[in-house]
Amino acid sequence: LQTYPVLLWSFFFGLVLASVLYIGKQISKWNVAVIIAIIVGTLISYYITVAEPLGSPDNWWYILFSGFIAIIAMILPGVSGAFLLLLLGSYKTVLGSISGLLEAVIEGNWSLAWTYLSNLLLFAIGCVIGLKVFSRVLTWLFENQKNLTLALLTGFMIGSLNKLWPWKDIIKYRTNSHGIEVPFLEKSISPFDFKGDPQILYVCLLTVTGFVLILALEKWAHKKQV
Repeated sequence: LQTYPVLLWSFFFGLVLASVLYIGKQISKWNVAVIIAIIVGTLISYYITVAEPLGSPDNWWYILFSGFIAIIAMILPGVSGAFLLLLLGSYKTVLGSISGLLEAVIEGNWSLAWTYLSNLLLFAIGCVIGLKVFSRVLTWLFENQKNLTLALLTGFMIGSLNKLWPWKDIIKYRTNSHGIEVPFLEKSISPFDFKGDPQILYVCLLTVTGFVLILALEKWAHKKQV
């Protein structure tokens, strides 16, 4: 994320692009309601990618909320918790807390270790609450409105592709808990307007790799079931 952001985002882009096809083809009956659900999901997801976050990813309540949302994604087909953490802007915070906790313990910096551990505990509490609340809701949706639910998920992933677009221009920065300025708001731009090496060839290769990987895993899983 820090050293090769363009290449990593392109790989994620390919993963989610393939997931759109994977979830979309599970819709058994297409009608006006399903199409509307896809459009609504796309618009909501796209808005999330361009809207200013409600809070800083370092705030305790935002970490709790992120855990709540992430666990919901983990029980949804085709959507990962890490993927929604990326949309919320909390991915680096959670990932950094895991690696930071290990480093702080090794260095004997117990104050910093407690900070990272608190982040992980808040995230875990959010996960437990989200799992309890949403599991029954999801069961009901798939039993009674399966096609609409899948359509909404498909739209959600289509709209989120904006967040995973490899080439970004930073609009606004924020200062994190360590006093370091980090990107807060970004917008997707053309690779030809990108400041730096757009690495177009490598981006295309990694996007295709991510796309093929998901399709290959899907095919392998289908053979295992048969």
